[in-house]
Amino acid sequence: MFSLLASSAYTPPSVDATPALALEVQAEAATLVTGGLLSGVDAADAPMPSDQCSAATAIGKDRRLVAVALGYDSQYWASWQSAGGFLPWEALGGSAHFASGPAVVQDAHGDVAVFGRVPGGRVQYATLRAAGGAGDWADLGGATIGRPAPIMDSRGLLHVFAQSATDHAVLYKG
Repeated sequence: MFSLLASSAYTPPSVDATPALALEVQAEAATLVTGGLLSGVDAADAPMPSDQCSAATAIGKDRRLVAVALGYDSQYWASWQSAGGFLPWEALGGSAHFASGPAVVQDAHGDVAVFGRVPGGRVQYATLRAAGGAGDWADLGGATIGRPAPIMDSRGLLHVFAQSATDHAVLYKG
């Protein structure tokens, strides 16, 4: 069972940035991924696709934006926000190659959890470390298609939804 129960009610940290600034930061991350520049690296030399890549963003407990993308090598790569823009892309490890783009969500502890589908349809997840990289990847099972969709409810529990590969029903893991 995949559930994370917060020891107390989760309250998002106050953010000093205006909503427009937050949207601007997210737009900058999307531009870095899709616009051809990845932390100053020419798209031709980048370790991940810049034309049709799949990316997701979240804000971690250190209040930095993290962008996670599916690379040419079918691995997930992440870049964390820094004072000067974004840090160089870092592979998130694990032995699996992914068959879907990443899905990210901030959990009740403020950590960012990354979910993805591997060939064969099983869903896997890992928690990003604020210092960079990811923890061990865990397998949630399933035979799914498409990208999983994780959410955190008002009690701090994570729930993951995905589409069944056999009958296209919505699968739930919570």
